[in-house]
Amino acid sequence: MKTFDAVIILGGGIRKNGTLPIWVRRRVRKALEYKNNTRYFITASAYTTNKAPVINKLGFPVNESVKMGEMLAKSGIDSSKILTERWSHDTIG
Repeated sequence: MKTFDAVIILGGGIRKNGTLPIWVRRRVRKALEYKNNTRYFITASAYTTNKAPVINKLGFPVNESVKMGEMLAKSGIDSSKILTERWSHDTIG
């Protein structure tokens, strides 16, 4: 069985209510298939510059990468294995 240093999960948008669209949730579920042989999970993307970010109740932007990390944690991935990239605003970034 192959082992991986990391699996990178790219963002793909966030809904106005702060939830992840189905295509992003599918990416996270696919990454979870490798949970037993992966050292780290890297979630990437803060939000897009094409539209205003979703703002939480405290007035802060909701990052896609954080929401993906929360989904990984709820699926049993230890938080020390989840690395969230919170600065990019597109795939090139």
